[in-house]
Amino acid sequence: MGKQHGSINRAGKVKKQTPVVEPKERLRKLVVGRGKKRKQFQKKKAILSPDATSAARKKYRANKQGEGK
Repeated sequence: MGKQHGSINRAGKVKKQTPVVEPKERLRKLVVGRGKKRKQFQKKKAILSPDATSAARKKYRANKQGEGK
């Protein structure tokens, strides 16, 4: 048998300590997968269209990390 990290006695310690949280009641199912990507694209397309306002364009930026510098 190989060496192991930590002792077997403490296995599952953190999971046992965390409180159980009830799942949220949602009115609609969350969109995932292909549908989510489609929704993202439609939002981006609407903001970047020629008839969109400049304020709306500023709100959507591809890379927001560099704005504070």
